Amino acid sequence: MTIFPRMAVSAAAAAALTLTTPATAAIPPQMKVELIASTLSPRPGSTVLVGFRMDPKPGWHGYWSNAGGNGIAPEVRWTAPKGVTFGPLLHPAPTLFKSMGVVSYVHAGQHILVARMKVPSSVTPGATLPVRADLTWAVCSNDLCVPGGAQFSLDMIAGNGTPAADAPMLRRASDEVPRKLAGGRYWIAGNIITLAMPDLARLRPRTAHFFPDENGLFDPSQARISNAQPVEISIPGGTKIGRIDGVVTDGLSSYRVSLIRSAPPPKPEARAKADASLSPASPTAGLSAQAPTEPPLAKPKNASQAAPLPNLRLGMIIALAAAVIAGALLIKRRSRRP
Repeated sequence: MTIFPRMAVSAAAAAALTLTTPATAAIPPQMKVELIASTLSPRPGSTVLVGFRMDPKPGWHGYWSNAGGNGIAPEVRWTAPKGVTFGPLLHPAPTLFKSMGVVSYVHAGQHILVARMKVPSSVTPGATLPVRADLTWAVCSNDLCVPGGAQFSLDMIAGNGTPAADAPMLRRASDEVPRKLAGGRYWIAGNIITLAMPDLARLRPRTAHFFPDENGLFDPSQARISNAQPVEISIPGGTKIGRIDGVVTDGLSSYRVSLIRSAPPPKPEARAKADASLSPASPTAGLSAQAPTEPPLAKPKNASQAAPLPNLRLGMIIALAAAVIAGALLIKRRSRRP
């Protein structure tokens, strides 16, 4: 068994795995690997969960589908009867691992890589379904890496789909695969790329990380994360032009996202100016929503011109009443004369 210094794993260990077939390789003692299935008697026309239970020793780890700056992602080649098909290996969300200045995307502790096996409806009940899997991987510690490879097998018989003992474990592993979420975007300003997560992604900013499917885009360990919802992650070194695919996780919630490039949002001062231009104080704002109003009365130039209208009206009424009374008294007096 060959053990490589960690910094050499990407080149030397990869070459070793290329030259070594799983049949002649071995399972490194640093990580147990086992092929398991949700049933050994799949129904014709059903989908069966199959997967690899990976159990590294403390201080060692396996790798995500993108190993990052240093490591080797697991790869599998399936062999099965005609018509039986397999989906890709599905991983749980990874964690960041930094050693010797290099950041990798790893699985620490026991983890399960899941695949969906489809059994055609044309299979006859009772027919044998031998499944073979050639798996290669690497297990690493802080400073050492060991490549591994082996052939695994399951002898299935088409039947009624009775659950196997590992069915609950595989269902939990399938539930832990990050679910797809649409609506994300990203933009580039200078040498900073900002990843805006979809609106429905609810993440704790303090522990959120983004893991790209494509290696070499940026260093996630240098990310600055916003406290807003949805989360925005800004990372130095952005040069991406097309779509960015990957997984975002905060350790509890995980999502698979596809981020589409968009124009940067306006800066805060530009946004404030735009808001001001739409405020009611603007001469062109809200014209269709506001009813016309009466113009204000002109104010007098000085206090002497400001005769109070109510007092003027009262004086006129009193004078008129006095005149009426005086007239009546005069008529009465004249009527009494002989």
